[in-house]
Amino acid sequence: MKNLLKCISILLIIAGLNDSLTAQPQYYNFNNGSSSNSFPFNMSGGKDVQSLFIPGAFNQPGPAPAGTITSIFVLLSADMVNRVYTNLTIKMGQSTITDLTVGSYYAGPMTTVYSRASVTINASGWLEFVLDTPFAYDPTQSLITDMGVCSATGSVGTVWNSMTSGIKRVWSVAGCPFAPYASGDASTLNFGITLTASGPTVVTTPATSINATTATLTGTVNANGSSTTVTFNYGLTSAYGTTVPGVPSPVTGNAVTAVAAAITGLTPSTLYHFRVNGTNSNGSASGSDLTFTTCTVPIITITGTSSLCVNSGYYNYTTQSNCTNYTWTISSGGTITSGQGTNVIQVTWNQAGAQWVAVNYTNSTGCSAPAPVQFAVTVNPLPGSAGTVTGSAAVCGGANGVAYYVAPVQYATDYIWTLPAGAVIASGAGTNSITVNFNANASSGNISVYGNNICGNGNSSPPLAVTVNLFPAAAGVINGHVSICDGDRGVVYVVAPITNATGYTWSVPPGAIIAFGSNTNSIAVDYDAGAQSGNITVAGSNSCGNGTASPDFPVTVNPIPPAPTITLNLVVLTSSAPAGNQWYFENNPIPGATGQTYTAQNTGWYWVTVTLNGCTSDPSNHEYVDVVGIDKQMSPDFTIFPVPNDGRFTVSMTSPLQETFTIQVFNNLGVMISELPGIEMKGTVEKVIDLRPVANGIYTVVIRNSNEGIVKKVVVKK
Repeated sequence: MKNLLKCISILLIIAGLNDSLTAQPQYYNFNNGSSSNSFPFNMSGGKDVQSLFIPGAFNQPGPAPAGTITSIFVLLSADMVNRVYTNLTIKMGQSTITDLTVGSYYAGPMTTVYSRASVTINASGWLEFVLDTPFAYDPTQSLITDMGVCSATGSVGTVWNSMTSGIKRVWSVAGCPFAPYASGDASTLNFGITLTASGPTVVTTPATSINATTATLTGTVNANGSSTTVTFNYGLTSAYGTTVPGVPSPVTGNAVTAVAAAITGLTPSTLYHFRVNGTNSNGSASGSDLTFTTCTVPIITITGTSSLCVNSGYYNYTTQSNCTNYTWTISSGGTITSGQGTNVIQVTWNQAGAQWVAVNYTNSTGCSAPAPVQFAVTVNPLPGSAGTVTGSAAVCGGANGVAYYVAPVQYATDYIWTLPAGAVIASGAGTNSITVNFNANASSGNISVYGNNICGNGNSSPPLAVTVNLFPAAAGVINGHVSICDGDRGVVYVVAPITNATGYTWSVPPGAIIAFGSNTNSIAVDYDAGAQSGNITVAGSNSCGNGTASPDFPVTVNPIPPAPTITLNLVVLTSSAPAGNQWYFENNPIPGATGQTYTAQNTGWYWVTVTLNGCTSDPSNHEYVDVVGIDKQMSPDFTIFPVPNDGRFTVSMTSPLQETFTIQVFNNLGVMISELPGIEMKGTVEKVIDLRPVANGIYTVVIRNSNEGIVKKVVVKK
């Protein structure tokens, strides 16, 4: 029995050593602790302690690389003898933090790497725990350990600590269940690790950017300190069939690195399998198999207005509905005013020329077109500004075919001309070159033009001021003498001022000369000897020419009668001219004395002129008449009674000789108004003369025979 008990004791000791053997760690932080501490292995009631080891803490005998921790070590300050622990649990985790928090436990992910419901430990120096679950170590992050026991029996269990800085240790209030104590310190457990080199850690993650023929395969790789080549497998089954390199590759260091591979040439609407692979000097690893399905490429169409005018309003453009991720783009000549992210947008176009609208979207299969689909839009411009109009700035009324021109206006398809009143386009309407007809009474004004097209009007040209010089108006009726005499001078002819005339063009009969007033509306004409009858006309003139001439003004040029000759018989003067006579006495015309004969009433000089058609001859020869001396030439007695009378009187004549007499009666103008010829007498003869009815006045009675005569005055007074 004693031997059996000895064997059992030996087996128990061996079993305890298998859980915690004394050995030397591969890497450690301290091996010369400055203080001995009972947490957590020398607390009979149990204790839980969390410790933090900053990156690079395990630097003895050299920096610990990345790898897999298979054992951990704590440095004992006193030997453990048959130390029995219940619920001894060790957890490990890593983080970027460099200090713990006073009064609380680290709450990040922790992995249980060692756990025993009951374990007996006998050890001295470095106490090793061979991990149940090896732990991947990244030397760039802090290592956090959590070691707890619910109870302890046996002898001693203190460990060495070294003082650092910050909060590197927190602990529980008591045993199980553990609750954090409101304290913490910089005391750092003397701690070591043993690593084993490991292959890469790889994880396949879902594919992205899946389209009809392309996709991006993704994953993560931790090289675990060894340069790792990355590849992806993909195919229609989990047997794959195609391998492509990952990016980046190789991956180094101990960090989890995102890797990807963009693949092309896929078949739309097809299920694909894929995984990520990593290979380094320590081994190879593959991620799990994942799948994705390529989508169906949408056939995108756009509808809307394809030809329009610049700045002419809002235009809608539409594509298929019931899709997602609508992304519209347009060329620089337009602006999307609303609808971005939907299947209908509204656009304004503010720049002429070739423009476009484009869209892409994701359809119900999750696919977008390889590139946005464009819809061509032609934005038609307004015409440009018209330049300067060239052409005649001064024209005559009635002018035809006057040319005007403007340089071609950009984008114009039509030209709109504006003309003064009375001017019309004769040819070239709608073009940049026209000819214009000006009515005779057209007004002065401006000519301008602007370009036009389907979009509207351009800016008008500067106005070209055109002065329309009208032809003179028709001349009116000429006023002046219609009958003149050969040799007349300074005969005035006048026409009313002619509208628009700056000069006057006169026409006179042959032999007539304009003495003065030429080129005015009033002239004086000299009719030289031999001038002919004819018409006088006048027309207004200006720079445009002559207006309509006046009606003919006929002028008769009459010859001047020859000077008459007079003969005297007693007191009776006779002109050689049968008509047109005007008798003069002592340089004065005798009123009413225009007959061929005239009976002198007074003693003095007499002569006569002849006026025919307004033309007066030179004076006749002058005759002196002695009226008193005539009464004494006749011997017969001659009496008239009664005097005065009422126009009826008796002439009594007595002569001793047989004679023949004639009795003549003249009025005060020398005109014979009564005559009794062939009166035979010898002795006394009486003749009654009845002039009634005659006007009151003095009348001359002449009694003559073949040789002589006598003159008597009779007064008629009724």
